[in-house]
Amino acid sequence: MSKEISPRRSRFAVSAYFLIGGTAISVWGVHIPEVEHHLKINHSVIGSIILLFGFGAFLAMQAMGWVIDHYGSKAVTALGGTATGLALLIPAFANDAPSLAGGIFVLGASVGILDVGMNANGVVVERKYNRSIFSSLHAMWSFGGIVGAIIGGVALSLTAPMRVTLTITGIFMVVGSLALWSSLVEDKPGSLPEKLEKSAGNKANRKLLGTVLWVGFMACFAAIAEGSAVDWSALHLKTVLHSSSGEAALGVGAFSAAMAITRLAGDKLVDRFGRLAVVRYGSLLASSGIATAVLAPNPIVGVIGWAILGVGISGVIPQLFIAAGNIGEATHSGRNMAKVFGLTYFGIMAGPALIGFLTNWIPLNIALSLGCLLTLTVAAGASILRSDKIR
Repeated sequence: MSKEISPRRSRFAVSAYFLIGGTAISVWGVHIPEVEHHLKINHSVIGSIILLFGFGAFLAMQAMGWVIDHYGSKAVTALGGTATGLALLIPAFANDAPSLAGGIFVLGASVGILDVGMNANGVVVERKYNRSIFSSLHAMWSFGGIVGAIIGGVALSLTAPMRVTLTITGIFMVVGSLALWSSLVEDKPGSLPEKLEKSAGNKANRKLLGTVLWVGFMACFAAIAEGSAVDWSALHLKTVLHSSSGEAALGVGAFSAAMAITRLAGDKLVDRFGRLAVVRYGSLLASSGIATAVLAPNPIVGVIGWAILGVGISGVIPQLFIAAGNIGEATHSGRNMAKVFGLTYFGIMAGPALIGFLTNWIPLNIALSLGCLLTLTVAAGASILRSDKIR
């Protein structure tokens, strides 16, 4: 019989995979301008290619949801981390738009495998703790974004070739993923009699599709609001509030830092006030943050508004993710989470494009107010987290 992994060790391991995921996306993202220049492609082409990232992630998540339900999340998480590291090498060595498109699709699929695997594993780890730890896991994803930005920024400032930077980063991710594999908590389905007993609940679980999809749409709405800060805050500060380039960059920085730091405290908030309160009042605070930024009379107030959004939205998506893993029977946990993750990625990828589309008819600051409406919708719909359909 294999020795059981301690909750602390398994928490450290799954946290590291969250760090890997956030780092991978960020270190690739900071190299996008260099890719455009090197391959001589325009914003429209790179935008279309980036959409393939979300499409690859969505397809991989749906497939891995079934795999997790039947074979557990441990192997899926390790596979996703290893594949993500290897996938960084494909865009690194792309020499034209088609090869870049293929590489980004594979990278998206790899991150999708990692994302659904580590979140499912994180749900199991939290159950072993008997208290909330999920926000701290997502904080590691946020800090991974900071790590990736630092790696990419330093490399670019030293004029290091993108191939070298992404290759070295990818190799470290592969080694780390393989080293951490044995420390992940095991969650394979039980014996055949146990599987047969649980299978009786599958039909009942299918009736919960509406609950799963609503949680997914709330996560999608929150992701669009989150994406509005990541993709549009700098442009909003510069073109609407007439800030300098340095001040414009503070929008993204303030948002990201506020979200990462708040996520470290998010678990204590969940334990004290409950998941419903964190989602509802966090969404309301996020809505007020967007409103503050949109109505800001100067760049300073605008930056404060984007920071308020970061504080409010920080706990919303993590708590919706773990709610998805606790809907109905455990036999469908992976597939339920995959549906919610897929809708979230749709929001992440389509949200910025939707806001850009709206700017064809209305000013940017008015288009950004869409985030206010969506976060208010999440706050209004958060009552579903009180449902007895969610364990």
